[in-house]
Amino acid sequence: MQNNYNKLREEKEKKLKEEINAYRRRSVYYLFINIFIVVILVFVVMKFRAPISTTSQIVDGYQFIIKTSQEYYSDEQIKARVYIINTRNRNRKFVLNYFKFSIERKDGQSIYNFDYNSQISSEIEALKSRLVFELEREAYLSRLKSGEYLIKAEALINGKKLSTTNYFVVKEEVTYTLQVDPFYVVNEEFLPKLVVRNRTSSPTDLRVKSIVWKIEKSDVGKVIFVNKQEKENTYSINSGEVLIFEPEKTFVVKSKGIYNVKTVLTVNDIVKSSAIGIRVIDFPERTYKNIQANVYSDELLLAKKKVTLHVSLTNKSSKERFLKFSSLSLLIPEINYNYEISNSKVYIPPSGSEIALTVPVFFPKGGKYTFVIQLVGQERKTFSYEVEIP
Repeated sequence: MQNNYNKLREEKEKKLKEEINAYRRRSVYYLFINIFIVVILVFVVMKFRAPISTTSQIVDGYQFIIKTSQEYYSDEQIKARVYIINTRNRNRKFVLNYFKFSIERKDGQSIYNFDYNSQISSEIEALKSRLVFELEREAYLSRLKSGEYLIKAEALINGKKLSTTNYFVVKEEVTYTLQVDPFYVVNEEFLPKLVVRNRTSSPTDLRVKSIVWKIEKSDVGKVIFVNKQEKENTYSINSGEVLIFEPEKTFVVKSKGIYNVKTVLTVNDIVKSSAIGIRVIDFPERTYKNIQANVYSDELLLAKKKVTLHVSLTNKSSKERFLKFSSLSLLIPEINYNYEISNSKVYIPPSGSEIALTVPVFFPKGGKYTFVIQLVGQERKTFSYEVEIP
């Protein structure tokens, strides 16, 4: 009996090994087939579409980089900054004898050129960067045609040529965006907005035949509100301009939950549908406990330069926060700066953050500045930070 069992076990083990080996052989075969297909696809993509690439060289321990967004709409301002980086672990002095900045289309058509031929002497700290050029200070570029654009920067640093490239893509289209509050209260009347924006480089005509507004319960798709407007109108909007549509009647939701606001716009004989979710609650929160406010910027804070500051609210709890403020403000006493918005709402997901305020600020000189954030509603909360501006 035992011998039969051992023999049966050995046969099963042999069969299992054969199946495993066969599986491995098939896996290797399929792997090589997949690799072959990927190589062919990469070859085809590179052959028929060769995108502009980013390059940056290091010469004598110095490096140029160009910072810009990789994608713009035609109506947006093109922004680009060139920095020189000291890649060495010591402070270094440098002399810039010549600087050139240019933007051209992928086909070589020149869009913008900047040349600077005077000598500049400066010093840069170890492993730090220094701003060399800022496009938006020199020119306002927008309404470019769709396509890929190449940015070039080159200079003579201590007698040696240093260069770098970057690229961006411009898109042209008319966009359709629904705008709503972060949340609403049960039985609160509100009017959502459909914002139509011409983000092309030229004027465009929109022939609107009708627009339908709906509110649906998101989990079951039940329609609880419909408003249809059928009146044909033609609108001509220039590049960067917007049209705003609102329903003829205010919306009201009578129970809390998650809902979808939808629009169906018939324009130029094309149907454009848009949707956005909204939260409806019983009432906003009465306390700002476990809420932290901070100020930050996506750019380097420097004196004598306009910068954009963001006031961010961070939720330090594990639950959703629905905050309403009678006023939310940023104060900078040293320059008598006070920016305030009224009757604002902010929704913050669990352990998340949300930008509550975005403002432009100009610092006339270097030194210490105090950022004071005030949240006022059912209660008042103040946050204060001190920042050194070089």
